[in-house]
Amino acid sequence: MVPTARVLVVDDEPRILRLVRASLSLAGFEVLTTTSGAEAISLVQSESPDIVLLDVVMHPVDGLMVLKGLRAFSHIPVLLFTARRYTTEEARDLGANGVIAKPFRAETMVRSIETALSNR
Repeated sequence: MVPTARVLVVDDEPRILRLVRASLSLAGFEVLTTTSGAEAISLVQSESPDIVLLDVVMHPVDGLMVLKGLRAFSHIPVLLFTARRYTTEEARDLGANGVIAKPFRAETMVRSIETALSNR
C-alpha cells in the first residue's frame, strides 16, 4: 500500500462519506471528501489527490459527468462505485480505472485503490 496516498471520495450521501472516510483512514490513506461533483473537479485541481473514488448516482451532477470533466484535464486514477451493473462498460469507455460494485466491503475498496495506484 501507498500509506501517504491522498484519496478524494465523492458521494452525495454524507453517511456513506463518513463510512468510507473511516475505512480508508484506518487503512492509512489521507482522505478528502465532498458531496458535490462540481467541487470534486475543483479539489482535483487545488488539492492534487492521488486517486478519486467517485459515486455514479449523484445529483445534480452525476459521477459520469464528473469523470468526463476530469478527463478533460487530468489522467488521475478514478474508481467509480455503483450498484448499477450497466455502468461498468460506459465508465471504462469514459476513462475510469475501475468500478467497485455496491455494496462493497472495506477490504475490497482498499485493494481496488491500491491496485489502481500501483498501475498508474
